Amino acid sequence: MLMLIIGVAVMAVLFYYLFIKPLDYWKERGVKQGKPWWIFGDFGYAVLRLQSLTELMQYAYNQTPGTRYFGLYQFVKPILILKDPDLIKQITVKDFDHFTDHRSFASEDPLWTKNLFVLKDEEVVTVEMKDIFTRFTNDVIATTAFGVKVDSLAEKNNEFYLMGKEATDLNSFSKNMKFLAIFFFPTVSKVLKLRLFSNEVTNFFRQLVNNTIKIREERAIVRPDMIHLLMEARKGIHKNDENSIIDTGFATAQESDFGNYLFYLEY
Repeated sequence: MLMLIIGVAVMAVLFYYLFIKPLDYWKERGVKQGKPWWIFGDFGYAVLRLQSLTELMQYAYNQTPGTRYFGLYQFVKPILILKDPDLIKQITVKDFDHFTDHRSFASEDPLWTKNLFVLKDEEVVTVEMKDIFTRFTNDVIATTAFGVKVDSLAEKNNEFYLMGKEATDLNSFSKNMKFLAIFFFPTVSKVLKLRLFSNEVTNFFRQLVNNTIKIREERAIVRPDMIHLLMEARKGIHKNDENSIIDTGFATAQESDFGNYLFYLEY
């Protein structure tokens, strides 16, 4: 009989610390909370299919007026729900790197396990969003401006990406000084023959454009991109005097000494 009483007492203590005590987590920290059920927390009605998750969140939201956040319990696991838009923006944008331990899912599905919102500390750091967007932008420019297909996510060191990266990299001190000199002192820069881009970069893009135009003319290829606009502008120019300017309505195109075309926006 004594052993039974001790066993019941032990079970009661375990039940309290495992299923009741955790439900005071937010109250002990001064955060408003509802009246969670034992074991089920705030998800009791949802578990019994008497309330949808949307209705659950709406009910909990309405129970805590005038607060920036409130506490819920998913069974005995505490969850902090944010209500204030400014606080949500600060956590999800400005201070995103301070909230890296996200809720994980026990799944082998990469759509879940590699999702940005369920990654852990080290995994979040490895998500190089800047690099991904840079490469995507590079590929968009390649196809819309130069008419070439590039996959910089699959081919990390393709020549178009490397040349484009070098052309747009103004982090070096010398390039910054050249840029300022060319912008503010164009006449002096011309006399000194200052060049913002290296010969390698200039020759690469010049050859790329010339080869693309040549192939399209030989094979009668028409593609709605910038190269096509340049080719159409050149046809218009060749019908007139060599140094004339053709008004296209949106911009004017003038042939330069290098056989390229410069576009000047008209307002």
